[in-house]
Amino acid sequence: MNERPLRAFLGIPIPGELREELGKLQAALRKSGVAWKYVTPENIHLTLLFLGGIFSRDVEAMAAAMDALSDVSFDLPYPVEGLGAFPSLKVKPRVLWAGVGGNWAPLRQLHKQMAEAARAREIEVEKQPYHPHLTLARIPKGFHGPLRLPEKLLQGFYGYLPIRELVLFQSTLAPGGSIYTPLHTHAFIVPAD
Repeated sequence: MNERPLRAFLGIPIPGELREELGKLQAALRKSGVAWKYVTPENIHLTLLFLGGIFSRDVEAMAAAMDALSDVSFDLPYPVEGLGAFPSLKVKPRVLWAGVGGNWAPLRQLHKQMAEAARAREIEVEKQPYHPHLTLARIPKGFHGPLRLPEKLLQGFYGYLPIRELVLFQSTLAPGGSIYTPLHTHAFIVPAD
């Protein structure tokens, strides 16, 4: 019997306080009147790497690669501030996100390491530069922009994102939104206070 691939990604969970603030932000955005498809607050996370359809042997290999990240430490939490969109706020925006500020170099290095581990398993991963963000909503294809959002939301500060663990998630598509199931978790070194 052939094994069916499971949809998976590597992500970083966000703390409850930040999730709550982003939920309030989404409520404010809903008042803008555009019929977006909002990510449920409990599903908001920082995607490190989308893996697509992988098999159980790939899950084991990615878990081993995660556990090989022995000396990774993130000293400071990342500020979550401002809003942006892919490809842009002005022309055909498709994904609305909250920005992740701070020094991206450690996150980009982690992304690179995990992308190399995936490619070694012949898992195809995106090649564009890594841009840390927290997806808040997906915008219908018929909307061409620009997004006109209140300045206080565009420039707002929403909290801090500490990087404490990396999780390999299975993503199951469902009518009410995706269901994320942790398959493997790797805890990072937590700096002493």
